[in-house]
Parts: sequence; structure tokens; C-alpha cells
Amino acid sequence: MKARKFLPVALLSAFSRCATMGEVEALRQQVYALQAQQRELGGSQGALDERMRIYSDQLDERMEAQQSALDGQMLAFQEKWSRFESNYDPALRAEIQENLRNSRTDRQAIAELRQATDSDRQNVATMREQTAAELEQARRNRQESATQNVVNEFRSLVERWQTADRQLQQRAANAEANATNAANSANQALQNANAANANARAAADSAALAAQNSNRAAANAGEVARFSQRIQSAENASSAVGGRLQSLESSIRNQEGRIGRLESANPTGQVQNLEERMRRLEWDVGRCCRTGQ
Repeated sequence: MKARKFLPVALLSAFSRCATMGEVEALRQQVYALQAQQRELGGSQGALDERMRIYSDQLDERMEAQQSALDGQMLAFQEKWSRFESNYDPALRAEIQENLRNSRTDRQAIAELRQATDSDRQNVATMREQTAAELEQARRNRQESATQNVVNEFRSLVERWQTADRQLQQRAANAEANATNAANSANQALQNANAANANARAAADSAALAAQNSNRAAANAGEVARFSQRIQSAENASSAVGGRLQSLESSIRNQEGRIGRLESANPTGQVQNLEERMRRLEWDVGRCCRTGQ
């Protein structure tokens, strides 16, 4: 029965060793992760990386040695336990008790190793905090450097903008001067064109006036010809009127002679008729004089 009580103690020792190895492996992974974070910082963290590597190597050596010792003790215990089950004797019991004491010693060593591991874990946490602080400082430095680069770039951009603005102002002034010169040239050309147009209009007016004068001269010539024809017609009509007047005067004289003869004969009715005829003749004479026919 006492031998059976020894088994849980040995298994507890083995389980404690396995748990400790799992924690060590987890701690090792944390160390590797921390090393990876430290490598991201570049060459500035070389000393810390070296310290972490040395610490990791020492921890591996200690754990490997402890594991080898525990493995040897476990194998020896298994062999002794097999012999105990096959053949129990007091010497073996004494050896088992010695193994129990050794197991207690091993448990104490494991506890000390666990304390050392906890201390190492605290050291790793401290180094992790230091690394985080260094990372934050590096980030701030990069941010400040980036900010300064932005400021410098902005200043350079402002200087380039000012230079471009001065060039644009100079180009604008040159363009304005060129535009003024072009406007003056255009105004001069416009004045010349206006003068040429005025001269052309004057020449056209002169030509039109000459044409009007020519037309007027032709019209006057036609009018003179027509007036000459009218004069000739009037002269012809005057000759005809003169002839008719002579015939009328002759007729009047004849009528006067007849009137005289009638008056001497005192025919009242015939005298009145003759007076009426005389008035008509006078009216015909006036009409001929007015119309020329």
C-alpha cells in the first residue's frame, strides 16, 4: 500500500516537469517574438538583441540539463518500480524512500526553477516594456522626422509657388505690354483703314458726282434738244398763229366792213348777231394766243 502511495508523487513530479517545460516553451516563443520585434527597429537595437539571445541560450541550456536529469531519474524510477512490483524487498523500499527524498529535492529544484522562470518572465516583461517604450520613441522620432519633412516640403513648395507667381506676374506684365503694343498697332491700322476708307469714299463720291454731273449734262443736253424742239415747234406754231391772226384780222376787217355796211342799213338783229360772232372770234384769238394753236 505504501508503494502504491509513491506513484502519485512521481506522476506529480513528472506533471510538474511537463507543465514547467510548457511554460518554458511559451516563454521561449515570447522571447522569439520579442526578438522579432527588436529586429524591426533596425541596427539601433543590436545590443538588446544580443542580450536576449544570450539569455535565451542560457535558459535553453538550463532547461535541457534539468530535463535530462529528470528524464534519467524517471527512467531509473520506472526500472525500480518494475523490480518492486516483481520482487518486493526492504532494500528496494529503502531505495524507494531515497527516491522519494530525491523527488522532494527535485520538486524543490523545480519550484526554484519555476521561481527563476517567473523572475525571467518578469525580466522579459520589463524588457518588453522597455522595447515598447523604445518603439514608441522610435515612432515619435519617425513622426517628428516625417513632420519636419512635410514642413520642409511645404516650405519648398511655397518657395516654388512664389517663384512661379513672380514668373507669372512678369509674363503677365510682358503679355500686357505686348497687348498694349498690339492694340496701338491695331488702332493705327484701324486709323489707316479708316483714312483709306474715307479716301475711297471721297473717290467714290467724286466718281458719283462726276457721273451725276455727266448724267446732268446729258439730261441738260436732252433738255436743250427738247427745248430747241419746243422752240422750233413754238416758232412753227407762232408762224401758224400769225397766219391765222392775219386771216382773222382779215376776217375781222371784213366783218367790220360788213358791220359798217349793216350799221348804215340799221339792221338791229344782224348787228347783235355780228357782235356775238365778234366775241367768239376774240375768244378764239385769245385761245390761239394762249395755246399757240
